[in-house]
Amino acid sequence: MERTWLDTFDWRLWNQGLALEVDRGPALNSATLRSTGDHRVHWVQRDGEVPVCAEDLPPGPWRRSLAGVLGIRALVPVGSEQVQKTEIVCADGEGKTVATLMWERVGSRPDQGQGRERPAPRPVARVRLIPARGYDRTARELAALLVEHAGLVPETAHPLEQAATHGLRPGQDPGKLRLVLAPGMRADDALRHMLSTLFAVMGANEPWLASAPDTEFLHDYRVALRRSRSVLKQARGILPQEALDEWRPALRDLQVRTNAHRDLDVFLLEFDGYRAAVPQVGEGDLEPLRNLLLRHRRVEHAALMSYLDSEEHRSLLARYRAFLSSRAGQDRPVSDGSTPDETRPVDAVAAGRIRRAHRRLLRSGAAIGDASPAEALHELRISGKELRYLLELYGSLYDRAVLGGVVRELKALQDNLGEFQDCEIHAQRLHEYASELRATADVPTSSLMAVALVAQVFIDRQAQARAAFAGRFTAFASRHNVRLLDRMLTKGGGPG
Repeated sequence: MERTWLDTFDWRLWNQGLALEVDRGPALNSATLRSTGDHRVHWVQRDGEVPVCAEDLPPGPWRRSLAGVLGIRALVPVGSEQVQKTEIVCADGEGKTVATLMWERVGSRPDQGQGRERPAPRPVARVRLIPARGYDRTARELAALLVEHAGLVPETAHPLEQAATHGLRPGQDPGKLRLVLAPGMRADDALRHMLSTLFAVMGANEPWLASAPDTEFLHDYRVALRRSRSVLKQARGILPQEALDEWRPALRDLQVRTNAHRDLDVFLLEFDGYRAAVPQVGEGDLEPLRNLLLRHRRVEHAALMSYLDSEEHRSLLARYRAFLSSRAGQDRPVSDGSTPDETRPVDAVAAGRIRRAHRRLLRSGAAIGDASPAEALHELRISGKELRYLLELYGSLYDRAVLGGVVRELKALQDNLGEFQDCEIHAQRLHEYASELRATADVPTSSLMAVALVAQVFIDRQAQARAAFAGRFTAFASRHNVRLLDRMLTKGGGPG
C-alpha cells in the first residue's frame, strides 16, 4: 500500500510532536494521527476522505485542538513510501494488550522535489512497537528483548525523516528566511546571497500555487518577492546598474501580477469577520458578495497560473537564476564603474543603509500632522517596510536581542499604518463591489445595504487607526529607541 504523511507546509503538526499518516491500499484506506515520539495513536479515521484542513478531521477534542494548531494552513503531502504492513498484538499473561508490534517492509518512492529524480533506496524492514496506554514500561522491556534476541537495531529517527519529499525537511519551514551573513563579507556577494536565498523561498512556494491548498503559499511567495525588490532598491553602488535597471522593473511586474489575487484571498479570509461586524444584517445577505469574490478570485487565479506556466515566465526565471549565479571568481561580472561599494564589507554597507532608511522614516513621520493626507501615511508605510526588510535581511550581523527590540517597535508602527491602509482599501473595494452587485438584477436591496454597512465598519476602523498614529509614532521615535538602534549599528557583529 502507499503511505503518505500530511502536514502543513511549515510543519505545524510535526512541531507539536504529531504525524498524520494516510494509508491507501486495495482493502483499506485510513488516516492515523500519531505521536512522533512513541508512535501512539490519538485517533484513526477509516474509509473517509483524505483530510485537507482541521474541519475534515473527525469531530471531537482533537479536531478542536488541531484547528488552533493548523490555523489557515492546509494539510499537504510532505512524505511518502510504499509499505507492506503486518500488525501483531502483544498481550501479557492475563490476555491484556500491552503493545502493538507493526512489522513494515518499506520502499520509498523516488523524490523529484528538487528538479531531479533521486533513486529510491532498497526496501528495508522496520518494526514499530507502540505501547498501550499505561504500559510504557512493559513496552520498553519488550523492545529491549527484541533488540537482544531478535537482532533488531534501535532507530531514533522518525520514518518521515527518511520519507520526506519535495526537498522538505521535517520541522524546517521552507518559507522562513534563513540568512546568515559574515562580517567582512563582500557587499556584492552578500546581496547576491540574499537574493539567491529569497529566490529559493519563491521556488519552494511556486509549485503549490496552482493547486492553492491554502493562501499562505502565495503570501510567502509575495513576501520573498517584496524582500527581493527591497534588496535591489538598496543595491545601487553595489550591483551593476544595468542589472538593477533590468531586475527592479521585472520583479515589480511579477508582483503586480499577484496583487489582485492576494487582495481577493484577504477578502475571503476575513469574510466571516464581516458578518460578525454587522450582526444586524440577515444571515444570507452577504452571500452575493461572497459569490462575487469567489468568481473574481477564480478569474485572477486562472490568469496568474496561465502566466506562471508560460514560456515568458520560465525565461524570466532562467535569466534571473543566471544573474544570481554570476558572482564568484572568473564568473564575477566586470565592473562598469557603477559599483564603487561592491568590495566594501557588508557590515559597513548595512549600517549606512539602515541609518539612512531610519532617518528617512523619522523625518517623514515627524512631518505628518492632523491635516496630512492619507497618501502621506501610505508613503510612510512603504518607508517602514523598507526599514523592516533591511533589519531582517542584515539581521544576522547584529545582536539578536537588541535587534528584536528595534523590530518590535517598528512592527507596532507598521501594524498601525497597515490597518489604516487596509481599511481604506477594503472600504473602497466594497463600494466598487456594491456597484457591481447593483448591476445584477437578482441581488436584493438587503444585500446592498449589508455591503454598505460593512464598508462603514472599515471607514470607522480607519479613523481609529488614524487617531492612534501620533501616539504610535511617538513611541517608535522615542530617544530610547533611536539610541538602541544606533548602539546596535555601532557595535555590530553580535550573536546572530
